[in-house]
Amino acid sequence: MSKPLFSVILPAFNEQAHIASCLDAIRANVLDPASAEILVIDNGSTDQTATVVRSRGVRVIENTSGHRMNISDLRNIGARESTGDILVFLDADMLVPVDWLEKARLYFGKGFKGALGFTSRAPDTAGWVGRIWGQRLFLKRNRLMDVDFLPGRNIFVNRVVFEAVGGFDPDFLTGEDKDFTFRVRKAGYRVVSAPEVCLIHLGFEKNLIELMRKEFWRQSCTLQLAKKNGYSLRTLRHSVLSAWHVVCPATALVLVLGWFASPAWWVAILLWLLPAVVIGGADARLVRTIDAFPLIVLTWLRWTAAGMALASQILRILVCRRIVHETT
Repeated sequence: MSKPLFSVILPAFNEQAHIASCLDAIRANVLDPASAEILVIDNGSTDQTATVVRSRGVRVIENTSGHRMNISDLRNIGARESTGDILVFLDADMLVPVDWLEKARLYFGKGFKGALGFTSRAPDTAGWVGRIWGQRLFLKRNRLMDVDFLPGRNIFVNRVVFEAVGGFDPDFLTGEDKDFTFRVRKAGYRVVSAPEVCLIHLGFEKNLIELMRKEFWRQSCTLQLAKKNGYSLRTLRHSVLSAWHVVCPATALVLVLGWFASPAWWVAILLWLLPAVVIGGADARLVRTIDAFPLIVLTWLRWTAAGMALASQILRILVCRRIVHETT
């Protein structure tokens, strides 16, 4: 039996609500069943995820270790267990269009080597938070472009490239996709965002609290990423912006309540808002179809959550160092 061209790898944890739709959409792409295989790596789901997957005739690899694995491990397991020449990392809450695999085949059929991702957005039924936040990246990447980052929920990569860079780094709890695509570029391969098809992300941010919760998680390994990449300007950008969103509100609080009480606290507040106005306003001008004000608000909330994540990282580092010092 010949090897499939594509191996579609889906990490999953309690995805009962979406995974059937995800699998059906993938299957709608496959005219020749031998051209693609689908593997679901279940991370100890407590709902009916595995049952739903098996009912669709899809192979499930279950995490039986007794503890949750991080997503890097799940994706690496899927890569080891798969057989296709092109690895496709997809989240279980994504809906793909019917020409998704065909459009990817055209790229790799021309000898593409590297990582490829298509655009994605929230469904039309999403609330304003999910719709605007999803449209932001979708519209910024509405042309073929070389990038240094692709979200892990939507990556095609040659198996030989994946193996050459060592797969996903299991030391990362999050940010593993950015680390992976950075290493793909450093190894001399391309990282490309393509606009030909658009995926629908069902796991969009439902409200402001969920946006901040997700951004806190996404930004919780920025110092680790910067350290691994030699504290480059590119990797430090997020940490610097995050630090800004800690220092400015802390300064404002000190000026209002602290020993240095001063009416200048409002200057610190304005400085706190400044990056969101600049970045959110620039994004709004770029994509044009999104009003500036809500995008500025969402950008400010994103970086405020990132600042909280940075403070959490620094606290963890200090606690670990204290523990090491006390035990040596």
